[in-house]
Amino acid sequence: MYGAMKKIITSLLLSIFIIISSVYTAAAETRFFDSGLSDCKKVFSYSGSSGAYFYGFSNTTLVSARAHPQFISRNLTVDGIIRAVSHDDNYAYALYAKSKSYYAVRMNMNSGRCDYCELPKPGDILPFTFAAVDGNIYLCVYGKLYSSVVRCDFSGKKLYSYNPPRGVEQLFINGGTAYVKSNSGEIFRISGNSLTKCADLELYTSFYNAGAGYIYSQKGALISLLDGSVIYQNTKFFVRTSSGDMTSDEGISFAAYKNAGAQLLSDYRISVTTPDNNSATSQQQSQIGGANTIGSQSRVGTVNNQRTLDYYDSSTIACDEIITVSKFKKKYPQITEMTDANGNKVTSGKIKTGYFAKTTGGKFEIAVMGDLNCNGAINNADIRVIMEYFVGLINLSPIQKKAADINRDNIVNNIDLVMTGKKF
Repeated sequence: MYGAMKKIITSLLLSIFIIISSVYTAAAETRFFDSGLSDCKKVFSYSGSSGAYFYGFSNTTLVSARAHPQFISRNLTVDGIIRAVSHDDNYAYALYAKSKSYYAVRMNMNSGRCDYCELPKPGDILPFTFAAVDGNIYLCVYGKLYSSVVRCDFSGKKLYSYNPPRGVEQLFINGGTAYVKSNSGEIFRISGNSLTKCADLELYTSFYNAGAGYIYSQKGALISLLDGSVIYQNTKFFVRTSSGDMTSDEGISFAAYKNAGAQLLSDYRISVTTPDNNSATSQQQSQIGGANTIGSQSRVGTVNNQRTLDYYDSSTIACDEIITVSKFKKKYPQITEMTDANGNKVTSGKIKTGYFAKTTGGKFEIAVMGDLNCNGAINNADIRVIMEYFVGLINLSPIQKKAADINRDNIVNNIDLVMTGKKF
């Protein structure tokens, strides 16, 4: 009886599979990710020249999530109390207090590596704001009449002091450049050893990065940091990218990179939308920044002339092709060692779901997208696994669920079933 029922259910699901396959060609969807920011007391966005980020902090933890081009979420807990955070195109930073001293930490978003430094006398630092970029740290410090800015290197050595009129209200990074907003609302660009006024903003008006060279105020003003020009927009969020303007009226924060808009939703998930995103029939490959893309989703980029790994999340690497261990390591030289699910070193054969890759940034489990039975191949056996999971005949392990989540929206459903079938 059980065997007959199983055959009927399997046949029914196969029929659904065929029907969905015939209509899915017109589908386009938004991808969703867990940002890891739900416990943060403050959250910010950074729309830069190499990615779109959301970042924030709790008392002791720095969190940053790159929404696009490749999603990755990282966090770092320090042995002190975080006072302020900053971000640029490749690093997340935190200023924190410990034992009557102040320290800065930077977290490499590609490798996960962290560097620390102790800062000058804690009595001089006003810890409500700071900025960091290109090995320089900008601190707000007490002055004779108004607060000023001190630039340090990442060893904590003081390099230069700046004195904006009316003191410092906020320090920030935009497009790889440091800026200071004074208490009078004037915005100054920090360049070398000089301050250059570049824009005006109303006193105590909040704003966020709106792409390289622009900020967007809470009153809907798109302000150029190049010439100070202002354009008012009738939208909650606005980011100007190299591919055009991105707008949104949804969520609690917004960031964008090239043709992708990313929203931080009220439940702290990140939604990323690109034109015709994840269409099952849009498999033509193009070149973006020297990286292969499938459809409109960028899969890999390059850092220091090395391809960056495609992270499913902060603990898992996604592999979208059936490939041998030797070719995979050649493709990604940052991988120093690979092991199977039992910890045995592997140097040959095909990569399987459940393998591990050791890199300079840590150890990551591999999900070969579509390889649900963990044998290094994608075929009808994987279709059977996912269908039996749908009807409750089997459970999937955490790494199997990631391998089954082809479109990476954190839900295993019929869309993933169809996309698995299209892989063979």
